[in-house]
Formats: sequence, C-alpha cells, structure tokens
Amino acid sequence: MNGNTRSEQMTEGYSNVATVTITNQDRGNEFDVVAVEEARYDPDSYVVAVYDGTMTIAGTSEIVDAGEVFTGEVSLEEPLTETQTMTVVLHDVDDGEPDDPLEVNDIVVLDNATVGDLSFGEVR
Repeated sequence: MNGNTRSEQMTEGYSNVATVTITNQDRGNEFDVVAVEEARYDPDSYVVAVYDGTMTIAGTSEIVDAGEVFTGEVSLEEPLTETQTMTVVLHDVDDGEPDDPLEVNDIVVLDNATVGDLSFGEVR
C-alpha cells in the first residue's frame, strides 16, 4: 500500500468486498482536501476517514451506504501546510457517527499516499 496500489480484502466464502484506493497528489504547499479514487464496503454503511502524518483524523466523508462506491474528495478540518503521508481508512458507522476502523480477516482496510508539494526532487 504505497499510494499506487489497491487495497482489497474479501472474506473467504463471502461476497463482502472492502476496498480503498488513494494515489499520490500534488496539491502545492497548502491543501484542504484529499482525493479518494475509490472506496467501497458491501455489507454495511461506512465512512471514509483521512488521517494526517501523525495518524490523527484530519477529515471524514459523509456516511456512505452499503455497497455504494465513494469516489471524490474528503474535506480536511484544517488546511495542511506541509507535504506528508496521508492514510485513508474505512470506518464502521454506529448511531450515525464514525466508529472503529473496518477490518477484514483482522486487517484494517486502508491505503496511503504522499499529498502536498510533489515537486521536490525534480530536476529543473
């Protein structure tokens, strides 16, 4: 899971799919959204949570219905001003609020990528 891979787990013998994909994003020195290529969880409603480099939740999506594919941007609670690894994690929903991270076969459903100014290291 390096920002260019697909994280997909299936429970053996069931058709339950849990997947999330995020790729590296060049957003300059300040950004307030993170794009999620795809997120999906078939059995239940879920929330897409974006964690910053300190593994603090920086933003969450609205509740997504079971089996519905989420593609789009998650707004961050506060703009970030430095390039960092962002981690996207699917969470269960309990009483309309994000709950524990989703696990399939005891593995948390997540992906991560570098977000910010990706021009570092470029030859000019």
